[in-house]
Amino acid sequence: MICPNCGEKIPDNSLICPVCSVSVKKQPEPETPVQEEPQTAVAKGPALPMKWHKFLTLFALWVEILFLIIAAFLTVIITALSTDPDTVAYYSEYPGVKAINLIYGISLLGCAVLGGFALYCLLKMKKGAPRFYIWFLVAATSCSVIYQLLEVIILRLPLFSTEVSYYVTSSGGEGVQVRFSSPVFAFIILAVYILLNYIYYRKRKHMFIY
Repeated sequence: MICPNCGEKIPDNSLICPVCSVSVKKQPEPETPVQEEPQTAVAKGPALPMKWHKFLTLFALWVEILFLIIAAFLTVIITALSTDPDTVAYYSEYPGVKAINLIYGISLLGCAVLGGFALYCLLKMKKGAPRFYIWFLVAATSCSVIYQLLEVIILRLPLFSTEVSYYVTSSGGEGVQVRFSSPVFAFIILAVYILLNYIYYRKRKHMFIY
């Protein structure tokens, strides 16, 4: 071997150069770091059927969001911009209904935005996507039930029957509105739907990992 200090040839097993007396102990070679391969997310659990999920993300949820957007615009436009004399007369008779219609329309738009976000997460199999979808269902259901309850209170309608309400038209005649007010029935049906979706996605929670 060669002394790194003086360049003289010395025995291979030497620890000190006999010529210049400098230590020639070999330095340990640095270890080459081992690069770990990126791990691919793997679902921890059985692969369960996803037929309802596919139907929901490819059709049903799109329809729900579209319905909310249309209902929101129609509610706001009819409430705020309608110049129909009978509609104006009806809101004059029940001014509280106009206010809750405007609030209801804006709330429906908010629910549509939340539904769009939930749809995106479900399509991408994002972690927490089922939770966002359940939140969307709860929000949309709450808006609908609260709106119907407020109408029942303002119009003094019974909860479980068809009610005929009268108001004075712009021409001085008597207008009639027939409503079937059943927020309790609607709430029960929607609550069952939410519960079924919650059970379905709870069993498949482990499949949303991205």
